[in-house]
Amino acid sequence: MDTKCRRYWIAEHAFVAWLPTATIFMNVRTNRYFAIGESESRALSGVIHGWPDKSADAGATGEARCNERQQLICMLLKNGLITENRLNGKACIEAPSIADARTGVGPDTDEHPPIHLRDVLRFAAATACAFIRLTLRSLHYTISLCTREPEREVHGSDSATIGHVVRTVSKFRRIRAWSFGARNNCLLHALSLRTYLAYHGISASWVFGVRMHPWAAHTWLQYGALVLDGSPEEVRFYTPILVIPS
Repeated sequence: MDTKCRRYWIAEHAFVAWLPTATIFMNVRTNRYFAIGESESRALSGVIHGWPDKSADAGATGEARCNERQQLICMLLKNGLITENRLNGKACIEAPSIADARTGVGPDTDEHPPIHLRDVLRFAAATACAFIRLTLRSLHYTISLCTREPEREVHGSDSATIGHVVRTVSKFRRIRAWSFGARNNCLLHALSLRTYLAYHGISASWVFGVRMHPWAAHTWLQYGALVLDGSPEEVRFYTPILVIPS
């Protein structure tokens, strides 16, 4: 289909992931997900900027196909996932690639650094900040704020850097165990940890992932190939839909 026929854009607050059997939309303004099947995904080829051509007949016409496409477009417009306004939209792109998770900082870590009062206070401040952002503000606002934050990094050799990250996450994990569980609280957990790490000058990638069988959405932090306060087994079956780089 000719480029001039691509009249729709992905909404600036929406993100897309292509899975083998479905395409998933994520709306960070409402913190909701929307899935469409393979045939529906093919129907969008040629009408959304950046949408991949899923088949050789992507530009095929026909009353049934056109009706299916129009109903799908109306549904996506209604849910705020696409727009005709270029100023409020963007071309469709995949989430930035991240390193394959190879190891993690979990309960089996050998690092058990002492916890001081300042660590507890930083944890309390980080968790309170994350809770307020997620409760009083939208996820969209929180993500926009995170992308505008100045980059932080630790300096030194790779081994020293990784060691500092592991010790810092170990402290967070041990304090967090007395505050709230990470299970079913992945959004609060990831944002709290990200804020806590920032207090220590550490920046990690914030990853949002989805899977279909069974359906689940999850978010976690990664420092290179290191999953922070988790394990590779917990995230290996998720496809990234949004990655906020470190």
